[in-house]
Amino acid sequence: MGCGFKFFVGLIVIALVLVLGALYFESYLTEEDVEVEIVNTVIVTNAGGERKELVLTRGETFVNEDNSLLNKSNSRELKSKLLPGRRLKIRVVGYKLGFNLPFHSEFRNIIKIVEKKKGIF
Repeated sequence: MGCGFKFFVGLIVIALVLVLGALYFESYLTEEDVEVEIVNTVIVTNAGGERKELVLTRGETFVNEDNSLLNKSNSRELKSKLLPGRRLKIRVVGYKLGFNLPFHSEFRNIIKIVEKKKGIF
């Protein structure tokens, strides 16, 4: 095998380790508190039958789903608090990639409500 092939395989291995590490440590790398006003919440079903709850805000769309990798199991509790017209400070986790990967959500996940805000934007 040539030296160029070994170099190419090495680069692929390093890239895979970096991508998988970024996904595994996503909660530590991307956790952020965001102030939002909830516009609407919708349930969507994809072709495979998976259901997702999308939370629509003025600036971004978020997802509210349980995720064992992120140690999140409170999506039902949050669903009752994510009502249209409410202004909240929420903690979100995830990457805003701008495209969809088959093993990763294109929306950031709401982890918890940090505080309720008064008034509207």
